[in-house]
Amino acid sequence: MTDYARESRQEWGRLDRYNQPVSWNAITKSLLMGFVDCLIAWQQRASERHHLSGLDDRLLKDIGITRADVDQEISKPFWQR
Repeated sequence: MTDYARESRQEWGRLDRYNQPVSWNAITKSLLMGFVDCLIAWQQRASERHHLSGLDDRLLKDIGITRADVDQEISKPFWQR
């Protein structure tokens, strides 16, 4: 492999930390796992907001937030932090 080929591979990040070529299967798996992690985070966020909306004012006071804070939080879309 020429020096130019090595440089272009490094520039595009196609080498792992041991300077070995990364297979398309590894790239695909990494992208898929990132997507699944994102979906799980979105589902968990939506679930937590749903549970938060069900708390009464006494419990909200115990955790130090107001009903207005809850309303603001549950008005956010599931993908927004």
